Amino acid sequence: MIRLFLISLLLIVSCKRTPPAATPAVCKTDADCFVTADECCPSCCGGPVRATTPEQFTKDRAACKIDDCDATKNENCDSKQCGHAIDEFQAVCTSGLCAVVNKPAPAPAAKKTLKIDECDTNTDCVVTTDRCCEDCCAAPVYAATQAALEKLHQQCALEDCITPKDCSKKVCPALQAVADYDALCKEHKCAAVVKRFGNTVGPNAQ
Repeated sequence: MIRLFLISLLLIVSCKRTPPAATPAVCKTDADCFVTADECCPSCCGGPVRATTPEQFTKDRAACKIDDCDATKNENCDSKQCGHAIDEFQAVCTSGLCAVVNKPAPAPAAKKTLKIDECDTNTDCVVTTDRCCEDCCAAPVYAATQAALEKLHQQCALEDCITPKDCSKKVCPALQAVADYDALCKEHKCAAVVKRFGNTVGPNAQ
């Protein structure tokens, strides 16, 4: 009787088979492969991430049997801690077989190529009244990039300025000194800002 019971138990256990393991996928190039976590038996977290080809994936799925999935039928997903997301990986063809590798870190965003009159930080800007030729009245304060101001000085060295004839009757507007302003970079443009009141002024004001 005991012997018969043991034989019956062995027959029951032998019926609960483990799902077949996925077969390594043969490839020629990376384009032949893709990443998947699909497996025979549905589960909370999916199967281990693996690389395969469409042809091999179809064969693996065809080999699956519903009665192999008893172990995952009553799985409680609420307490499951799943591993890495599948989109963290990519498939490559190595030594003729598909393999899983980590995706490379994304390349840093390309830094914008600035024009000569564009700034990136406040330190790129200066407050000035510089101009090539003198006039009866002082030039208004404005902000410019250091590169643009240097180019202006180079241009001024080549310019032939004419001295104003008579400034005695010229009424000039009252202007604040350069020291009263800060140079700020706003949306890649330099702006002169009055220190005391915080008002933005000048030809490059934003």
